[in-house]
Formats: sequence, structure tokens, C-alpha cells
Amino acid sequence: MDVVRPEAVSPFPSPVFNVPVCALSRTMDDEIDGLVASFSRLHIGSVPLLPAAVAVDRPSLPPHQPHRGTDQHNQVLVDPGRPYTTIHRRQEEKEVVQLSSERNAWNSTTHYQQTVTVSTVVNNIQRVENSTFGANYGNQALIQATSRSDRRALDSLPAHPDVSGLLSSYLEDSRTGDIEYALHWISLSQELVLWIHAPAGMGKSTFARELAEKLRSKGQLAAALFLSFAPADWGPETMIRLIAGEIGRIHPRAIPSIADAIESYGGPSLPLDVLFDQYIRRPIQSLQLPHPLIILTDAIDEWKMYPTLIKQFTTIDSSRDLVKFIILGRAVPSERDFPGVSMSLYPLPPASKEVISRYFHAHFATIDWGKAEKPEERQVSQLAEKANGLFVWAWIVFSTIADDFIDASPKEILEQTLESRRTTGDSELLAELYHGAIMRSFPRAREREQVRKYLQAIFVLESPLPIADFAKLIGMEPRTVEHIRKGLYALQTRNPDGTGELMYPATAIFHLSVTEYFQSDSTPEDYAFSVSVSEGHALVGGGCLRLLPKMFLASSEDALQSDRRLYDYIALTWPGHVAGSYPSLVANFNAEIWKHFQLHGPLQRLTRETVHGWTKALRSTINVDCPLNVAHLEQAETGVLLRLLGTKLSEGDNTKSIHLGVACLELAVRLLPQAASSWHNLGRAHRELAKFTRSRQSVETAIAIHRHAVEVVCVIDPGAAREEVKRDLARSLRSTIWYHQLTAVSEELDEAISLGRDAVQQLEHDEDERARWLHNLASSMVNRFDITSSIEDLEEGITRAQEALELRPEGHRDRADVMHHLAGSFAKRFGLTSSLADLHESIRLCREALKLRPKGYRTRADILHNLAKSLGRRSIAMSSLEDSEESVRLHREALELRPKGHQGRAWSLQNLAVALATRFRVTPSLEDLEESVRLHQEALELRPEGHEDRVWSLQSLSVSLATRFRVTASRGDVEESVQLDREALKLRPEGHRDRIWSLHNLAVSLATRFSVTRSLEDSEEIIRLYRVALTLRPEGHRDRARSLYNLVLALRRRFGVTSSLADLEESIELDREALNLRPEGHQDRAQSLSSLAISLSKHFVAAKMKSLNNLDESIRLHREALILRPGSHPDRYKSLWDLGHTLNLRSRATSNIEDIHEAISANNQALELCPPSAPTDRQVLQKNGSIFAKFLTSLSSTSRLETETA
Repeated sequence: MDVVRPEAVSPFPSPVFNVPVCALSRTMDDEIDGLVASFSRLHIGSVPLLPAAVAVDRPSLPPHQPHRGTDQHNQVLVDPGRPYTTIHRRQEEKEVVQLSSERNAWNSTTHYQQTVTVSTVVNNIQRVENSTFGANYGNQALIQATSRSDRRALDSLPAHPDVSGLLSSYLEDSRTGDIEYALHWISLSQELVLWIHAPAGMGKSTFARELAEKLRSKGQLAAALFLSFAPADWGPETMIRLIAGEIGRIHPRAIPSIADAIESYGGPSLPLDVLFDQYIRRPIQSLQLPHPLIILTDAIDEWKMYPTLIKQFTTIDSSRDLVKFIILGRAVPSERDFPGVSMSLYPLPPASKEVISRYFHAHFATIDWGKAEKPEERQVSQLAEKANGLFVWAWIVFSTIADDFIDASPKEILEQTLESRRTTGDSELLAELYHGAIMRSFPRAREREQVRKYLQAIFVLESPLPIADFAKLIGMEPRTVEHIRKGLYALQTRNPDGTGELMYPATAIFHLSVTEYFQSDSTPEDYAFSVSVSEGHALVGGGCLRLLPKMFLASSEDALQSDRRLYDYIALTWPGHVAGSYPSLVANFNAEIWKHFQLHGPLQRLTRETVHGWTKALRSTINVDCPLNVAHLEQAETGVLLRLLGTKLSEGDNTKSIHLGVACLELAVRLLPQAASSWHNLGRAHRELAKFTRSRQSVETAIAIHRHAVEVVCVIDPGAAREEVKRDLARSLRSTIWYHQLTAVSEELDEAISLGRDAVQQLEHDEDERARWLHNLASSMVNRFDITSSIEDLEEGITRAQEALELRPEGHRDRADVMHHLAGSFAKRFGLTSSLADLHESIRLCREALKLRPKGYRTRADILHNLAKSLGRRSIAMSSLEDSEESVRLHREALELRPKGHQGRAWSLQNLAVALATRFRVTPSLEDLEESVRLHQEALELRPEGHEDRVWSLQSLSVSLATRFRVTASRGDVEESVQLDREALKLRPEGHRDRIWSLHNLAVSLATRFSVTRSLEDSEEIIRLYRVALTLRPEGHRDRARSLYNLVLALRRRFGVTSSLADLEESIELDREALNLRPEGHQDRAQSLSSLAISLSKHFVAAKMKSLNNLDESIRLHREALILRPGSHPDRYKSLWDLGHTLNLRSRATSNIEDIHEAISANNQALELCPPSAPTDRQVLQKNGSIFAKFLTSLSSTSRLETETA
């Protein structure tokens, strides 16, 4: 009878094989040990960058049957009985054309109720039911039926401004075919996004409104957004919350789910995937509808941050999540723009000539032509020909003809328009049209200068203002403002409130093509009417500076009551307007040039009393704490006060606060260009902004500002903290790693290291500064190690941190931070070297750092986790129950410091789950294992699809499920384990630094399943995965031997199914290569010796070889491995086991009685050293002892018989 050695139960998903007793070698060799060792290198707890995404899949729609008729665009008829409202010229105000007999939901009057925020005055709208974009469509009874607290929560979300004042209405049946296509796509396509694109002026917004109405009537609308309104500083987080609010108002049954999200995930700076899951996906799923809901978004490319949001769509499965998106814009996205987002592109075609003719007929019917005849059919046809499908051109033509402001008859204006020989194919046509409208409304040059001034102001206006307030702000008579507003009415496509009482930003009233015309530098001079944004900021900023003393001095309280809206506007926007009047700071650092700009003098003359009054007003308006006491601020000069306040604001937890802080700091720099501290803090503010926006431009601005501060300002400022500024330059340089591939090291990171090395060398006699630089340099080295895995980088990082610690004696405030950093570096090195000395040192340093960070310190939870993780790793290495118990206790304490809603809670859950699984290895308690699985599942819920850390939860849960499978034999656990690892591998595509670990993890899960199924298909896939992993560790890679070993195990596993000698022969070849990579002195040499010995002995048996060369070499290798595992080495009993087994084989082949005697001796020693935690191994060793003894008896009897016969 032959010998086997099943492996002990392990908490890691290493395979277990059901091998018959007649097998000739120990079953798993060192498979389990190798797999467990590999899992110990998973780096759980580190934070990977977002994975790259996969290619866009754009399957075509099923064949679409258009609307009845030969031409879906042309077969629409004029309804002569349709009611229209006549516009009477010479009236003070014009009524809005109504082209549809359906409810006119778009022109409902609304009132703006201003809500003060930090950087932009956001308009909180009191909406009217049955308006489309940004309106409350929900059943009011259902909304009122929800709890009061849930309604309050819903009302706390950002509000969509009412955009019902769009002046052009949908022309019945003008886009029937296009709407049918969209509805067809919704019902049949599996894609997530329908992107409808067309040039400006094609009627996209009007089409979007009609489509939204259709979707609403079918109960398929989740939300409808018109993003032309979106403030510049609205980020994706705000937009997600905005969508949630619209969902709740349209579908009141979703309000409780939305309220739960607000309660649990209402904090700042949450990952976008978490916000999307909690605020959109779950509320929609809570409705339990049988069909997906549509989020319709118009004017997508008028919101600058839309790419960041759309890239999150890779997390969405439309069939599962019951949500789809229809997006309208001018841009045509490519596969590179949004990889991994399934998308269908639909070019919205131009309206036909017949449709545009009908459009003109319908609108011209509303004009009082006086005694003149109505336009001839020939003239209408000419206009339609010129429009060439552009609805915006047709609207502006009609609006100009109908405008009672122009001193010309409708007939005259019509004829002038027809005189142009241009067609829409000429890019100058719209410019000519817009220029002509201005010239007709304002024929005098002096008037046009006032118009330009007016336009410059509304182009930078951040929120609506009453006409009187706007006039006061820009120094213009209210009647002049009113006159210009009416004169430009012909160019408006939107009338937001319908009352004419408020002045709106240009983007809220003009079509995009109009705003582009005013801001274009390429329009021919004959038709140009350019508007300068910087001059607009100078105009509005100048008004702010002029009004600041009147409004914010202590004696201004009485005036405040009548100007509250203007007061709030100036309080929140004046720094941004004044800063915007200067050229880009990075483009021109010359302070002498700044003096020549319009607002520089008024800014310098701003008294500290005025700024102090404004500061107090700002504190009460936005509830920002002032960094210093009031008495100190009263003595501060204006520049210093702006620096102090800007620094405080830039430390805020939202982009609005940071944007205002950046503006204040920029003004401080303009006032104090030779003060290094202002430049320093401005650079920091831009870096903080980059953390929120992930904007490379913000990082590059921070680098440029810090570089200028180091190279220029610090040289002339005698009080400059030059080394501190240089360190911040290094930090800004390091921050570029956010924007590079995981496998690449940026030039900026190398420069940060170079700066650190130079500083350390130059500051030998300044211990405090040198210590700061050493810590900074150590961080840079570890950052580079995380990218390159270079042991040299890590070694230097440790050395630099140790030097810094020597300069931070007991009692120093920074000692704990340095110790914590150094502890982490030692833990990283243990992952490479498996040196217990590194682990002991990591634990010691963490314990000391923890003493210095008692309860209440922000970093205490981080230190608790890292100490606990190191204890957990030591408990595995030394089989220490005490370490394992302490690890669990510390992780529980850290979890208490991160309650529900905390951004780091998922990591705390995962870390505790791993600690419980580790304790299970020491004391097999099913309760620990069950809790571990539950905690991993909870962490995974906090990391929905698309979350940058989801992959860590997937693989950790997979490990725990595979471990539970070994205990409960539940097939469902091992199947889910494989599924989770497959998903994790998708999140680490080709080129990802950690892809190799995901390949390995999936192979291990498949091996676990193979232990049950003996499936050749699983075995083949395991080998394929390990071959791919080996290519990622080419010759020269320090871990190539590990990958060779994993592939050997897979090949030997397949041999067990196929009995193919080719697998064993390749195993021997790979084992020899691995052994050559682990020369004498290598910590893993014993593993390679043992593996090669096993492959040789298996080949000897399978090939039925007569030569004993392989067997002799196998025994020699086992003896060498045994020497490398002396005394109390935890694997010594395995080497003795292997040696005994191979000696048994040779004894049977040669009938050598000495070999079987030695085999029995080795087996007995293995039995003595077998740990209590491996009861199965002990049983097999005992069985082997019996087998060996019987063979010895048989061999001895045969020997005696032969002797007697002789």
C-alpha cells in the first residue's frame, strides 16, 4: 500500500484534493504553503488607483420602423386649426408663443428663492407641478404622505432651477421619427446610454423637452436635467444629489430610500460610485418597477465636469439597475472618451425644409403685420432654404421680425434678412444674423457700447439679481438696463421667470450659439461683437469694490435691509470677480504689470475695516470659522486678512469653499507679491482643489505657483520659510501620481525625490528642517516603491525615516507620525523578505505611536489598524493565538471609530474580517469564520461596482468563502468564490500593476473547485492563468521563481487527471529554472529544492523508469531541503515526510533495507514534529508508519528466504 499526505485545513482558498490512497507522493506537495504564501502578499489595506476600463460595446439597434410615411421628417402636416397666441407689436412686453395645444408646462411662472452657499449663490426654486426640466412632477399627495423628516431630507438636496421659460415650443410632429427611435432604443437595446448629438441650433433642447413629456406619460422618466444652468463649481457629487432630488419629486415612493442615503451618506468627499449607488441606483430599485427609468440630460457639454460623471457609468448594468441614460449634446464621444460605457450614438438630423416652412408659417401667424401683406409662400420657402434645418436660426429670424423694439416694420426686416446671400453652410451665417439683430436694435455706436458693457456683466454674473441691484452693481441706470434687456430680447431663447424682474447670467437666457458668437475671436470683423470675460469681471468686480464699504462697515445695517440680495451676492462673489479681472497668475508672475490693471488700485485702497466687516458678514452667511481671534484680525492688513481667510476656506470640505479660498489667496498674492506665505498657501489651495476635482490643471497650477515661490519669492522675502515651501513643492510634484498609470513613474515624482535628497544634504546643521525633509523624502521613496516594487526604493525610504525619527525625540509633536510611517515601511519590507525582525519592529513602532495618539486623535484609527494587521501577520508566522486575539480586539476598536457613513468604514470592516479569518487558522471557530464572511459582505456593499476599492473586497470575500467551503463543504461558497475572483480580474485589466495577483487568486479559487469536481476544464484554465502570470514576471524579475512554482503546481495537478508525462517533464524544467533563481542563501531555496524533488520522483513512477537517477537526485534534494529547515522550523516535518516517502520508493525499487529503515525513522520524526493544528497530517503519518513497517517486515522475510535458499 502506498502513502499519501492530505493538507491541513487552511483559511486560505488553496485546493484540497481527494486522491486515492494508492498515490505515490504526498498529495499537495507544497501547494497549500505556496498559495498561502502568495496570499500573504495581497497587500490588503493599500489603496490602488482606479482600474482602467474595457472597450466600448456599441451593438446596433434592431431594425427600426419609422413613423408612417415615406419620410419620417417630411410627412408632417400643418394643422390650420391649431390655436396660436398673437404677438402684438408696439406692446411693452411680448407674450410667449404657444405652438402646442397640450398643457404649456414650460412657461409656468416660478419664483427664485435665493439660498446662500459658499462660492455661488444657488437658486432654490419653488417649482410648479407639471413642469419638465427641474420641475416637481410627483403626486403631491404621495409626497405629503411621506414622513416630515423624509421630506425635509429631500428638500436639503440641490435644486434644479426652473427652465420652463424656453421661448420656442415644440412644433407638433416635427421630430416624431426621432422620438420613436429613442423609445425603440429604450425598449429593445441592452446599451446603457443613448447619446444624441447634433450641432448647435438643431433644436436638441426642444426635442429633449418633448421626449421628457413622452417618457413621463409612460411612467419611464426618472429625472430630466438641463445642464446649461449648472454653475461652474458644481461637481459630480452635486449632480448626483441633484438627480436624486428629481427622482424623489417624480417618484415619491423613492423618497424614503433617498432619505436613508442622505442620513448615512450625507458627508463630503464620498466616492462617486458610493454616491451613485446610494442616491440613484437604490432609490430606483426600491420602486420595484418592471422596466428601467430614464435619466434624460440635455446640454451635457455645457457642464465642464460631465466626463468625470459619465466615466462612473461603467459600474451600471441597465438590466439589473433599472436605469438608462439619454444624453443630448454637441460633442460626439469616442471609445477613448468613455471606455467601458456601453453607448449608442444617434446623430439628430436637421429638420426638413418642409418642417422649417411649417415652423415659419406657425410663428408668422402670431405677428401683427399691420397693413402689409403677410409673407408670400416664396419668401417662407427662401427662409426655410436658408435655415437648412437650424431651428435656432428660424427662431431668431422670427423673434427679430416680431420684435416691437426695432424701428422697422416686420416686412422691412423680413426683406433685409432675405437679402443676405449666405446659407447655413457658411459658418458666418449665424454671426451675420446675430450681428444684424444688434445693429437693428441699437443703431447708434454709443448705445452699442452700453450694450457691450451690459453683456460683459451678464457673462460673468453668477446668479440672478433684480434689475435695480444689477444696475447699481455695474453703475448703469435701471432704465438703461431695461432698455438693453428689451433690445436683446430677440436673441433670447429662454425667459427663466417670465416676469422680466430679474437679470440672469448669459448662459441662462441665450442659446449656446449666441454665447459663442459673443465670445468668439474668429468671427470676421464685419460681423463681430466680442465680449471680454476679464473686462466683465473688472466691471462687476469694480462695482463690488465700490459697494463693499457701504454694505459691510458697521454703520451699514440700515441699508442692508433694502439690499439683502445684492449684499449676499457681493459677500460671496467679490473675490472671484476681482481675481478674474487679472490675467492668469501662472501666465504672468510679473507684479509690476499687475499695477496697470483696472482694479489693482481700488483693491489696494480697500481698507482693513471694510474687509474686516465683510469677513464678519461672511462668517455669519456661510458659517465659516475664522482662523484667528477677532482682535487679531482687526489689526491685520487687507492682504494678510485675505491670506488668513483664504487659507481657512481652502481647508474646507467642498469645492465651493475651496474656490472662494483660492480667490482670496490670489488677491492676497496680488496685494503682497513679495510675501512667500501667500504664494505658499495659494499653491496648497490649488492642490487641495485637485484632490476634490482630480484636475490635472489644478495640480500643474499648484506646482507652478510653488516653483515660483521657491525660485523667486523666497529669495526676496527675508521672512520666507523656504524649506517649508520647497517641501510643499515636493508634495505637489508627488501628487501627479494621481494622473499616471500604475506602472509608470512620473518625472514630477523623480523631481520630488531629487529635491528631497538635495535638501537633506544641504541641511546637515538644521536638525528640525532636516527632519521634515527626511520624512518628506521617505514618503516619496515609498510612493515610488509602490509603483516600481523596487527594494532599493523601499530600503532608502526606511533609512530616511529612521534618520528623521532620530531627530524627533520623545515629546516632539511629530514623533508619532514618523514612527507610524516607518512602521508601515517595515511591514512592506516584511511582505518582500518574510523577515520576522521587520515585523517585530513594525509592531513595536506602532505601539509607541499609538500611545502618542490617544482617543480623540484623527489618526488613531489608522494606527490601530496597522498595528492590528502586523499582529495578524505575526500570528500566522508564529502560530500565536495571543497576537491573533489582540489583532481582533484592535480592529474592533478601530471600527468603532468609523461608524456608518464614515469614508473609511469599508476598510475597517475588511480588516476586522481578515483578522477573524486569521484567528480561525489558530483556533478553528466557525463563529469567527461566519462573522468574517458577514463583514466582508458588508464592506462589499459599501463598495458598489465602480468603487476604486471594490477589488479588495471581492478578493477578500472570496478567500473567506473558500475557507468556509473547507469547513462546511458548501458547493455554493466555492462557486461564489470563483465568481468574485473573476469579477476582480476584470477590474485589473492588462497593464494594471496588480493584475498578477488577481490572476493568481482566480487560479486558487478554481483549484479549490477542482478539488471537488476534478474538472479538466478548471485545470486547463488554471494553467492558462499561471502562464499569463509568468509573462508578467519575465527573466530578471525578482518574483519569477514564485510564478514558476505556481505553474509547476498547476501542471502536476493536471497530470493527476491526464497522466500526461509532458506535464511532468515541463514541471521538472520549470523547477530547475526556479532553483537556479534561488541560489544558496535564498530564503525560499528549500521550497524549490522540495518541488523539484517531488517532480522527479513523480516522473520516475509515472515513466516506470529503470534508471534510478531521478530518484537518487530527488533524495539528494530532499536532504538538502531538510538541512535548510532545522530544529523548530515549521516546515521541517514536511521535509522529513517527503524524504521518508522518496526513500520508501527507492527501497521498493531496489529492495534496499537501509532505505526503508531510514524512511521509517524520517516518518517517525515527522510525526513528532507535526503540530496539533494539523490533525489530518498526523493521521496520515501514522498510517504511513504502518505501511512502512509492513513493507519492512515483508522485505526482511524475503531477505531471510533468499539467504536460506542460498
